[in-house]
Amino acid sequence: MNAALAGTNLSPRTQADGSLAIGREATTAKTAPNPGPEPAAPQSSAAVRKAENVEHIEARGMRSTRIHLQNKPVASTTVDKQQIELNQITNLQEAVRLQPSVQFQSANLRNTTINIRGLGAASTGTDGLENGAAVYIDGIYQARPGTALFDIPELESVTVLKGPQGTLGGIDTTSGAIQIETRLPSFRRRAELEAQAGNYGEYMIKADYSQALGHSEKAAFSVDYFQSALGGYVKNIYTNNTIYGYLDRGVRGQLLLRPDDDGNLQIRIVGGYNHNSNSMGVGLYNGTVTRYGNGNPISSTYIQAAQRVGYKIPAANPYGLGTDINSQQMIRSEDANLSMHADYNLHGYTLSSISAGSIWNFYPSLDSDSTGIDIYAANQAQNYQRQFTQEFRITSPSHRRFEYSGGLFYLWQEVKDHSRKTYGSQYAAYSASASATPESIALTDRALNGLSVLSNEKPTTNAYSAYANATWHALPRLDITGGFRYTYETKNGSFLQYLNGGGNVTGLNASQKATVLQQRAAQLATDPYQALKHDNGLVSGQMTVSYHVTPTQLVYGTYSRGEKSGGVLLIGLASNVPATVKSEYLDNYEIGYKSTFLKGKITFNADAFWMVDHNYQTSIVQYNNAGLALTYLANAKSAITRGFEADLRYNPTSNLSMFASATYDDAYYNSFASAPCAIENSYNKSCNFTGSRLALVPKWVGVLGFDYQHAVGHVGGVNLMAYGGATYTMQSSFFAATNDSIYSRINGYALLNLTFGLRSEDRKWDVSGWIHNATDKKYFTLLAGSSPLTAQVGMPLAFGGTVRLRL
Repeated sequence: MNAALAGTNLSPRTQADGSLAIGREATTAKTAPNPGPEPAAPQSSAAVRKAENVEHIEARGMRSTRIHLQNKPVASTTVDKQQIELNQITNLQEAVRLQPSVQFQSANLRNTTINIRGLGAASTGTDGLENGAAVYIDGIYQARPGTALFDIPELESVTVLKGPQGTLGGIDTTSGAIQIETRLPSFRRRAELEAQAGNYGEYMIKADYSQALGHSEKAAFSVDYFQSALGGYVKNIYTNNTIYGYLDRGVRGQLLLRPDDDGNLQIRIVGGYNHNSNSMGVGLYNGTVTRYGNGNPISSTYIQAAQRVGYKIPAANPYGLGTDINSQQMIRSEDANLSMHADYNLHGYTLSSISAGSIWNFYPSLDSDSTGIDIYAANQAQNYQRQFTQEFRITSPSHRRFEYSGGLFYLWQEVKDHSRKTYGSQYAAYSASASATPESIALTDRALNGLSVLSNEKPTTNAYSAYANATWHALPRLDITGGFRYTYETKNGSFLQYLNGGGNVTGLNASQKATVLQQRAAQLATDPYQALKHDNGLVSGQMTVSYHVTPTQLVYGTYSRGEKSGGVLLIGLASNVPATVKSEYLDNYEIGYKSTFLKGKITFNADAFWMVDHNYQTSIVQYNNAGLALTYLANAKSAITRGFEADLRYNPTSNLSMFASATYDDAYYNSFASAPCAIENSYNKSCNFTGSRLALVPKWVGVLGFDYQHAVGHVGGVNLMAYGGATYTMQSSFFAATNDSIYSRINGYALLNLTFGLRSEDRKWDVSGWIHNATDKKYFTLLAGSSPLTAQVGMPLAFGGTVRLRL
């Protein structure tokens, strides 16, 4: 958070009860005043105070810990505590639905894509390569975006900073950063329980306890436990079980220390463990491609392959929420982390140290072909990731004409990946060409049935960065901000692949034996062992000019550059595929306007952007020597994303709050002259994607919402408050596959969520009901542009209730 507030004259403070306060000290340079109060809450829970030229924006109890960026010349949006509770948000995936500029897609916790303004990461699970859109939880960098899909205890706010943010600290970024904030321990006793139940077997239990250690005023702790589950909403008719469900549980502890009497030193220690198991990610049958785009028939189709093995293909009806997969679909992962964040105030300068270590283990068991055919007995990769980060930062006093921050950042990461692909009993007949003879199919079955291709990969990253950011209050209304960052990064990797199992060759003649052994050998990569190294020297920067038209209106213009490292590709590649991917560098041009009106009742922000991404890393589908499809990263010469964003919040009364956000994003390949084609055009050797849209990016995304509360009397001396609200999200169509296959086009859709409830005015108890996807909209979250065509379907209408207690 300190990095996000750099140059704003704002600094985080912790109140006596452990709540977060963001304050501005008096300054000799002109700064815009607070744009206005946030939605009203009881005075005992929060207050906006001004006294002796010191302004505090406090966040206590149920109030938001929203990062106050209204006076900072950067495009940003925040999902605050009020919206989090209204929409039953417990993790990042749910929060970004209210962030129109964020695109999110997850086949599983390893293959998770988070983009901001259409850029950040291609849709692939390549290990050892960072995302261009960084995710932080309480200032701690999360190299795996999937770790933020776990439920996050005491979630307070989710803020998206758009555009390169590397000069503010942490990891370098191209498209932006997502900052997740959680609640601090309290020095006053705090005990809260929350329980939730809904249809499709959904339930959730959360407990939070916090207090001072003994009667100390210098140490406080908190302990949180959570467990949530969804039974699932897709029926597997083969096993008679339900999939598309999950079980998520974890524990988190915090220790807050203020050891000196002057309050100059604060130390926050956080440790946690999460475990998730889910059966998501199964593709539901959606049809077969039988002809190319030019009208010519495809010689060997999924229908013909199914007939060869005697398999009856189910109806192409993914909205029927059924499948017949014949292997277990269960993905397990666990995350453990420990961090320490220390801030020391030295004569107005803030010295910070942020140390963090984490482990992430991923244990999938997948039916990768998403059919009832025994094509693969196993096809999955286990991950064991270890990571350590260390950051040192200095922030100057906020009451000077020239303000600055700077620091050093180090990242070490090692990923051990163990992949296994075992061919099933029907692979030979299923994959045979139209001209294959029974004898050739029998030999292929002897060669591959039960054969396992085992791979071990170990990418290791060491990154060293130095950064600085400064703001000069040149005139009473004019500020100039500049920043610089340099990163030196090394990536080393090793790759080993070998075979195990397969049928014996007893009884075969010499020619047949040679054919079997040759087919087995063809399953190995061209180079079964690679020892690769890739160095990156990355330079980033920023220049912003901002002007306060009035005390509550700010205009700004920004040029910034961000970089995303390249690295080594540790998979079995075809012989003509480079084993490394180049680093990206992005030029961002942006203008913006921020304002408040009617004494803070209206907040309106807007910006326009043009981002050019050079050496854009995108997913490619290619074939190895055995003719098997491989997905890996490669570089397009450049990509462009351009558009505008707007955010409006209106609080006409203390009881009513309304908001609207919208993003228009035209994202396309600016230069990508030669790449493998989509399946409908695969009769060509390569295709020119220049001018084609980038995957996963709708042109239009919008969010509308409101919440209303009203006193309804009192019972037994308790004042009662009734409340309700709605959130409506909408988006236009987009392509799910990076090759823009017409079969991966997901039509636009809109979702409506409703909430209503009754609580005591002091929030000692709260009972609410909720309806998600209230119109029961049928929509896809993923379409695979390959044959057979498969789809992943969004959750149907869901409803339930939530009870919250403060003990």
